[in-house]
Amino acid sequence: MTAGRDYSLVALSIDPSETSADATAAKADDLRRYDATGAEQNWHFLTGTADAVQAVAGAVGFHDRFDPELKQFMHPVGIVFATPAGVVSSYLLGVGYRPADVRLGVTRAEWGSVAAAALPVLLLCYHYDSATGRYTLAIMKLLRLAAGLTVFTIAVTLFLAFRRDRGRA
Repeated sequence: MTAGRDYSLVALSIDPSETSADATAAKADDLRRYDATGAEQNWHFLTGTADAVQAVAGAVGFHDRFDPELKQFMHPVGIVFATPAGVVSSYLLGVGYRPADVRLGVTRAEWGSVAAAALPVLLLCYHYDSATGRYTLAIMKLLRLAAGLTVFTIAVTLFLAFRRDRGRA
């Protein structure tokens, strides 16, 4: 796919402390890493005030919150595809996208097609590990959630079983 002909990319920083210099550096880094025809003119890396960023984020269904303890934003991970008219066409959630999935999202948006509503999944199970420089799965959060669901399921099952036995007696 060719930037400018098939798509335009907009990366909007949700961190109001980032400046246009940060955006320029991020774009330069991505241009060095990815050889994409037309990217120089059609990849847009933007920053803005907190209110302006929240207005754009809210319009596409992207919700984040800042965790002051971790000093980082918790947010969904993914790509939002928009039609040429600016309507959200679909979401591609997660990280590590397959080229075919990205192409489908771009094609759907180009045609003006809007996929069935998708609910962006919040990135609450992940955190930034400054030692590795990556977002990693916080397994303890998942284990606590699984344990809680297991206890709840067992409690409901026992309640229903005892209730049914009392009804027979």
